[in-house]
Amino acid sequence: MQTIFYAQSGGVTSVINQSLVGLIRSARQHNMRLLVGLDGIHGLLTESFFDTASLSEEDLSRIAKTPGGSFGSCRRKLKESDHSQIIHSIKKYSFDAIIYQGGNDSQSTLNRINQLCLENQISCQTIGLPKTIDNDLMETDLCPGFGSAARFLTLAARQLCLDLSSMCRDSTKVYIIETMGRHTGWLAASVGLSHQKFYPGPQIILVPERTHSQSDLLSEIEKHVQNDGYCCICVSEGYSPTNLHNHQDSFGHATLQGSGLGLKALIENQCGFKTRLCIPDYLQRSFGLLCSSRDAQQSYMLGEKAIELLLNGCSGHMITIQRHFDHRDWSFSTAPLATIADKERHLPLEYLSVDGWTLSDIGRQYFTWALGPDVLQEMDYFWPHIRHHKSCEM
Repeated sequence: MQTIFYAQSGGVTSVINQSLVGLIRSARQHNMRLLVGLDGIHGLLTESFFDTASLSEEDLSRIAKTPGGSFGSCRRKLKESDHSQIIHSIKKYSFDAIIYQGGNDSQSTLNRINQLCLENQISCQTIGLPKTIDNDLMETDLCPGFGSAARFLTLAARQLCLDLSSMCRDSTKVYIIETMGRHTGWLAASVGLSHQKFYPGPQIILVPERTHSQSDLLSEIEKHVQNDGYCCICVSEGYSPTNLHNHQDSFGHATLQGSGLGLKALIENQCGFKTRLCIPDYLQRSFGLLCSSRDAQQSYMLGEKAIELLLNGCSGHMITIQRHFDHRDWSFSTAPLATIADKERHLPLEYLSVDGWTLSDIGRQYFTWALGPDVLQEMDYFWPHIRHHKSCEM
């Protein structure tokens, strides 16, 4: 019987446990033993495992729908002093394969483990599973977890802008939503799906890949307040012109926060508009009741695919999701861990309008695919406010 070690790493998502359940069920079909590391790589370092054989089908059904890492995650960078313990644990428990799920840094961790196995002539396969709401992994067109976080933000923004439309005559003129996403603007840009002819907002998207001068930004805000009665802005936490850097995490990344606060202060000081700020923070990645059905499906199938690849002898690779040319269907592929580790995939500028404030048609096509077509139907559920009926001469 083959023994597999699996662990989750980095910021968790609302669908990450779908992958675990897909993995468990597929492993059982092939008479494989699956041990889950508690708190990510700490499980391998401290020999702390959970044997999934004890889980019933009822347990698995509930785990699949549970947000967050059911057996813990981590932000732990491997040190050279950890290497001997990693090798010891793999040999002691006779692990035939290590499956590690996470983002850029997690794939870097797995890449190092793969190198250690090769250097020490240990027969242990390594398979990486993608997972990050930042959607910034190289080689894959989509990262599991992103679709659900983006769906939560997009649906929230549509309803928020209807609230703003109601009160803007005497109350809030500018509303800022600060999204996660680290150094890339995928999440912030996705919220642009909410902005449509009869449903203005967010009228402005601010992402790290495209910056604007203060004067241009303030002019754009004033234009929308004049035309729509309000202006909603979706800003990425990594938007540098208004970002405040505090400290670094264990991987050396700046902890980004304050882009929304800096923007709020700028608008209030320069325009005098009543401005409110919302920072959804962990809510956007943990709201399981609003997860994307496509995201959940892909995440589950990811676990099944991992077992298939192990049986075919694959190692040293991460599973990727490839978008087909018809922009509707998708399929799995793989890419070497070395081409993914410690790298970031940035939002293409072609996904933004020429002026950079909203989504282009190409961008709308991509995010509709990523979130699933049902998100557009759900947003159209609402009746546009009379303010926008008039402005559009409906």
